[in-house]
Amino acid sequence: MLDPSFFVVTDAPPTPPTSPGNASPSASPSARVPFTKLSLSLSSPLILCVFFLTLLSLACDCKERLFLLPREHYRYVPVYNLYRMFTHPLAHLDASHWFHNLKNILLLGPTMEARHSTSSLLLIFLLSSFTSAIVHWVLSSPATALLGSSGLLFSLIGLHCSATLSAAPSSGPRTLPLTFLLAVAVYFGEEVFLGVSRGDNVSRLTHITGGLVGVFVGVGSKMAEARREEEKRRKAGKKKGGWFRWARAGRDNDKET
Repeated sequence: MLDPSFFVVTDAPPTPPTSPGNASPSASPSARVPFTKLSLSLSSPLILCVFFLTLLSLACDCKERLFLLPREHYRYVPVYNLYRMFTHPLAHLDASHWFHNLKNILLLGPTMEARHSTSSLLLIFLLSSFTSAIVHWVLSSPATALLGSSGLLFSLIGLHCSATLSAAPSSGPRTLPLTFLLAVAVYFGEEVFLGVSRGDNVSRLTHITGGLVGVFVGVGSKMAEARREEEKRRKAGKKKGGWFRWARAGRDNDKET
């Protein structure tokens, strides 16, 4: 027979009995349960907008109005169709294409939006869409269209990779963590390998372009942050040094008098 003292009970320690007059508010049942009232929070408005806009375009089957037309078609269509350079991430080929992209955007997007702000992430998305369209027109077949939000997804992956610059204790404007280099090599190396070895209809150029946009923006923001911190330390040092010089000069004057 096992000794009962052998077991470790993972429960709250017993509390001494309290009289009705000395009962504390924490003894009430509502105070013991921390999640008695839950409410929804719209903490990532941009990611939510991307989710619902892509879902709406898929449900309404309006990808023909959103995807990027092939380069050769712009000889015959009006110039205003250039808006497709920014709307092609909202169009998807089918439900599986939408699901594969949006599940990862929902995983990485809220963290990056909280880190870089909604307006900054919106500019990153617009820059990624525009750059991907230009690269697609220049390097892809002139008869190939472009659609899907994988470019936005890879820009988030690039931002997440560059976040290791801030996570490293010794990181600075002149240091690169090994984890950052490995993450970039793995993600972009995979895209280059799949682009060379496979002949599918996946735009690897869009993946690489979106990822590079995210990496460059993330590294640039980290370097700007490091410069601001260095300037703050320099100003604080000047103020501190000036105060010490003033105090030392005061002491020397007292000694002379």
